[in-house]
This record gives sequence, structure tokens and C-alpha cells, in this order.
Amino acid sequence: MCIIRIDKVETSAFNQVSEEFAALEGEGDQTLEWWKNAHMNFFKGYAEHIGAEFTPDSILVLEYFNKVFPLEEVA
Repeated sequence: MCIIRIDKVETSAFNQVSEEFAALEGEGDQTLEWWKNAHMNFFKGYAEHIGAEFTPDSILVLEYFNKVFPLEEVA
């Protein structure tokens, strides 16, 4: 469990997500290409599950946040 602080929230079409956001999310190799491949599969699968459609033009809510507690990892 942790506490986070949301620093910024913005909306963006999937195909307009920035390299900065992809890197800050910290997954995979932190490239935009990796982020788009991984997340397109996730969002398309979830959309299908709920009977919706996900396209590269679909709008996302992007949250920029920092963990504020605990500051150190617990083993």
C-alpha cells in the first residue's frame, strides 16, 4: 500500500501520447513505441470486454503522480 500525490492530469488521444509520458510511466524499455504496443493491446482487450471500441483516436486521461509514502521500498 502507498500514498500518491497526483501532480497533473491531462487528456490526450492515444495516438498523441508523448514520449515524456511513456518514459515517466516507467514500464518496459520506457520508449513511446513500447508503451503504445503494450497499451493498445490492453485498451483494445478491455474495450472489447465491455462492448466498446478502442481506436488510436480514443481519448485517454493521463495522470502524472509521485509516491509520497512510504518513501522507501518495503522488502
